[in-house]
Amino acid sequence: MIKNNYVQPYEVLKLMKGITEKDNFIKKIIKSVYNEGLTSAEAINKFGKKSKRQIQRKISNYSNKKLTLRDLRRSFLFSHPKLRKRYYEGERKKMTLKLRWAVLCRDKFRCVSCGVGSNEEILHVDHIKPVCLGGKTELINLQTLCRKCNFGKKGLEIDVKSIQK
Repeated sequence: MIKNNYVQPYEVLKLMKGITEKDNFIKKIIKSVYNEGLTSAEAINKFGKKSKRQIQRKISNYSNKKLTLRDLRRSFLFSHPKLRKRYYEGERKKMTLKLRWAVLCRDKFRCVSCGVGSNEEILHVDHIKPVCLGGKTELINLQTLCRKCNFGKKGLEIDVKSIQK
């Protein structure tokens, strides 16, 4: 399965059948994330006996490195449009030229990742926390990236909490 794809119910059932009795708490976590829409942190706090990393590793092993808790949560949100709207907290704001200019000026017209300047590479204004994960189009959630860094970041699993300022 490709990252960020919708997880089908039969895939979840197959995963659940493969989990041993010893790891029953993982079944509860998967059900709460995929069926009830809890975030992975909420589910782990509710049922988890181990750290998030250990639980992620077990789910990855049981699914032959195909599924993550993030994929399950994303699938829940995309299969429940009413909840998704509530999760996004309304419509996505448009990025205005004034906001784009403010971000470029704040970052001194340099890529925050590699440091390349605007005279060497095309610069993009990018969301730090993606809109699909609840990020807003606000100055604090925007950064300047060069074309290579912005396109290279696409599709990566990013721990959003660690990169927020």
